[in-house]
Amino acid sequence: MATLRELHGKAGNPDLTHWKDIQLFSIVEAALLTAGIDPLIYECIRDESILIGSLKTNEQSNWKHAAIMIRAIKQAVCTSEIDCKIAFVSRENDYTQWFENITPLNLGLEDLDNIVVHQTKISRKGLEKWLNKNGYIEPMTPAINYAAPISTPQANNHVLISSYSTPALEVAEAVVKHFWVGFDPETMPPPKQETVTSWIRENHPHIEAKQIQDAIDKICRHPSAKKGGVKLLRQIKDITH
Repeated sequence: MATLRELHGKAGNPDLTHWKDIQLFSIVEAALLTAGIDPLIYECIRDESILIGSLKTNEQSNWKHAAIMIRAIKQAVCTSEIDCKIAFVSRENDYTQWFENITPLNLGLEDLDNIVVHQTKISRKGLEKWLNKNGYIEPMTPAINYAAPISTPQANNHVLISSYSTPALEVAEAVVKHFWVGFDPETMPPPKQETVTSWIRENHPHIEAKQIQDAIDKICRHPSAKKGGVKLLRQIKDITH
């Protein structure tokens, strides 16, 4: 099963940060966002089968994941696995068809095929809990990609996952961006610990404790640099002299 990071990476890491303040998602919005697809692209399509057909016809990245996700979330809503706030089901008789607003707790599997996916709303926290339970959300200590800027993939995680930070975590991210993004252990000497902690003191004076400064340096330091940079410096000097 693909994770959020993998799905968004396959979709080209689209910018979805304009959704970060939305607290209620329709089933369609939740499914598309999980698959790395901006729901605004398809907001004019209000029929589930036509939407899935359009995703397939457009060869939208992760369209199969999105289609199955819609089904999975519908089932989770019917079994109360996801916190549903507003529920609509389709009703019809010999003369007409209408959408009925019902109490979410009254939903059952018998309503699975009748849920109105564009109007039934689930909470952000409920979706996050369900995604985490089913393995879509990776642990909160991902490996740092030192070779590429930290940008969209991390930002997209916050579209669906409640953000959490502390002053020390924010400084750690700043240290990574300043010292380690683009660092090449084969050709570049690593910064000394004192260089990093001095930069923290100068640019983030609220981090006063030396033990925290040292801890931030150790956490952010490139694995190869933790072994010390003297050997690499000597190798560079041997090559250039």
